[in-house]
Amino acid sequence: MLSIAPAAARAITTLVTTHGVPDTARIRLTPIPDADTEHQLKIQLSATPNPGHQIVEEQSAHVFLDARIANDLDDQTLEATTSENQVRFARPTLIRTEA
Repeated sequence: MLSIAPAAARAITTLVTTHGVPDTARIRLTPIPDADTEHQLKIQLSATPNPGHQIVEEQSAHVFLDARIANDLDDQTLEATTSENQVRFARPTLIRTEA
């Protein structure tokens, strides 16, 4: 399962509490397909999970994880840095190999 680093957990909690979204809002990770086998991840605030989303909870932070990438991120950690009221997530790398 994806793990959430302490700095990322603090950033998620701050984003949810300061952006006027419902208390149930969390961040959602979804894939953005690339031209090759490497995919980028889209990170956005979301009020509710979509059907089939995996919900990852660590240190009071919640992430809605798209079912298409949940297994691929099992050994990854979501990291974040905060500077001057800006959050930058270090996105896990998602590499898929086609059979």
